[in-house]
Amino acid sequence: MGRSRKLNPAVIDELVEAAREGNPHKTCANLVVVAEGTLYEWLSKGRQHLEQGEETLEAELCERYTRARGEAEREHVGIVKRAAIDGDVKASMYWLDRRGIMAPQQVAVSGGLTLTHDTARQLLAEAARDLPDDDVGVDDDPVRAARAT
Repeated sequence: MGRSRKLNPAVIDELVEAAREGNPHKTCANLVVVAEGTLYEWLSKGRQHLEQGEETLEAELCERYTRARGEAEREHVGIVKRAAIDGDVKASMYWLDRRGIMAPQQVAVSGGLTLTHDTARQLLAEAARDLPDDDVGVDDDPVRAARAT
């Protein structure tokens, strides 16, 4: 991206504002015309300076930037949470997934094969399509039909 800019209070303010808006690191770096690696370097030095109790521009950037990113995440999690409370199932699933609570469920199959629930449903649906209509039963849902047998 060209010549490296010096870290200064104006650059810190701009980076913090961009982070507060929820922009990724690369976008934040681009907004102040520095390479993404430069931003990571400043943040890394800042963490070290904070751990050592040093008051430097890098330490200020690290503290404020990290807080701003947390604020952005909190705001967006709140939006998703409100949508979930209002009954948006996809929002609920997204929130649970982001929290690491909802890992893809898996089904163990004989022979040491493991499938996700979605893959198992797809395979059952494909198998049901090959059956005569009277074998599937009244319910056209192959998963429900498979469970009924």
